Order: sequence, then C-alpha cells, then structure tokens
Amino acid sequence: SDDSVYYCSSFRTIAQNSCGAGELRVHSFRERMDLSDLDLQSAIEPRVTPWEFLREVVHVYHGHLNLFLKLIVPGVVVGWGSIYFANQIVRDLLRHVQLDPWSIAAHKSEMFEATLVRLSAFLVSWLVYCFCFSGIAVAVQKLEQSTVAERPEDCFKAVWQKRGPLLRLFLILFLIALIGFAVNQFVGLRLLLWLGKFGPSFRGRTGDLVFMLIYLLIYCVLGRFGLAVPALLADGGTPTQALFRADEAADGKAGIVAALVVESVAGTYIAVMLPYWLANAFLAGRVVPDWFPLILQLLGFLGAMHVQPIMFIGVSMLYMKTHAAK
Repeated sequence: SDDSVYYCSSFRTIAQNSCGAGELRVHSFRERMDLSDLDLQSAIEPRVTPWEFLREVVHVYHGHLNLFLKLIVPGVVVGWGSIYFANQIVRDLLRHVQLDPWSIAAHKSEMFEATLVRLSAFLVSWLVYCFCFSGIAVAVQKLEQSTVAERPEDCFKAVWQKRGPLLRLFLILFLIALIGFAVNQFVGLRLLLWLGKFGPSFRGRTGDLVFMLIYLLIYCVLGRFGLAVPALLADGGTPTQALFRADEAADGKAGIVAALVVESVAGTYIAVMLPYWLANAFLAGRVVPDWFPLILQLLGFLGAMHVQPIMFIGVSMLYMKTHAAK
C-alpha cells in the first residue's frame, strides 16, 4: 500500500540522512496514520443530524404503520383507562375536601388514599407502556435484520420470554421518573415563590415555562435511560448492565434524544388538544349534545395513539444503529 511504501522510504531516508530528518518523516507518517483512523471511524459511524434521524424514523413508521399501531394500542388503552378511573376515584374521595391548607390538614387520610390511587394508576400505565415499548423494540430489531415485519404477537412473545429482567428494568426507570418529578415539584415551587415577588402575571407566565422546561429535561433523561430497553432485548444481561450500555450508546446523541422527546411531548399535546381547538373555533356559542365531549376525547385519544410510537421507534433505532456501528 501507499503507507507501506512511504514507511519503507521513511526508514531509507533515516539511514541516508541525519537522525533529525528521519524523525520528522516518521512523525509525519504517524500523523497520516492518525488521520486515516479518524476517517475510518467517521465512515463507520457517520454524523446524522436530529432532523435527518427523525425523517428516517417517520419513514420506517409509515412503512409499517399497522404493525406499530397494533403494538401501541394496549399501552394507550390501558394507560388512558387506568388514569381515567383513578381520576374518578380521586374525585369521589376528595369531593368534600376544599383546596386550602386547613381542609387538607384535616383530611390527611383522604389525601393519602388519593395519592396512592394516582400512584398506582401511574405505575400500571407505566408498566403497560414499557411492555408496548419493548414490543416495538423487538419489531425494530427484526426490521433492521430483514425487511419482513414480525407479527405483533411474535414481538410480545419475545418480550414475555425476558419478562423478569425487563420488569426489574421497568421498575428502575419508574423510580427514576418519580425522583425526577419530585425534583420538578420541589424546584418548580421554589422558583414560583421567588417569581411571586415580581407580580402575579409574571409568575404565571414564567412559572408555566419553568415547569415545562424542567419536564422536558426530565423526559430527556428518561429517554437516555430508555435506550436500556432495546439494549436488554438485543444483548441480554442484567438491567444494570443494560443501563450502562444505554448511557454509552447515548453518548454524543443528546440532540437526537432531545428531538425525539420534544416530538413526543409536543406531538401528543397537539394531537390531544386539536379536537378541542377546532370545536372551539367552529362551534363556539352553539349548543352541543351531552355526548359531544366524549367524541372530542376519543379523537384526542386516537391522535395520541398515532403520535406516540415515533419516540419508541426512534429510541430503538438509535440503539440498534449505534450497536451495529460498534
């Protein structure tokens, strides 16, 4: 090769010329070798912008739309149902409790029960969504290996075979989420108390922005650790090992993870609220039937179901591509 010829000529020059000149040639050769290694690494793992990655994810999603919708349906249905019934139970528990410190202090048992019900519903929703996420990760793994799509039941069967380690991983991620939300409440309330010095209007606008930014940061952290789900399914091991592999795979991919999180949060919010915005724009001041709010809720439910798989597909693809490059 050219480098071999150059290497031999370098030593020939060392023998003929002074030692200093020979060392300069050898140093030049090493620099060339370092540059070639960098070029090889760039060829193995090329830089992809978040926008390009999102377009690829959407392309895969649209190419196998029926498969991914069938995989996400259980999570959306059970998650929405658990939260809905939990809110109904909490409303009945707290119907006599006023939103003031004295009333809350006098009904500590009801407040504890309400918190426990909400937490239980959140846990059920979390586990089912993680189970669906795992099914999507298996489907993405199969699609990376071939263009033939797996059946949803085959994907869930592969997930069920690793239910023990996956369940422990889901609970670890749930604990991380609870810690993040607790930090959000603590920091957010502290900031609201401080912003209250500048007036109610400033506190309201800025407080909403602060809470939103903290939530996005928490979801970015969860998205980074969420790579552990495809890591565990693809490479096995313990949940702790999967978390370390996920952190390694996410290194240098913060922009892509953030883009997936923003797409999921903003897309879900728009999908849920769009029916209400349209109804307010075209039906304002008109009398609507009693069942009309249920129609709006159903439309928002269907919209969220079509948006949410994108982040799960993107996280799975990100790990698979990083793993394949290494």
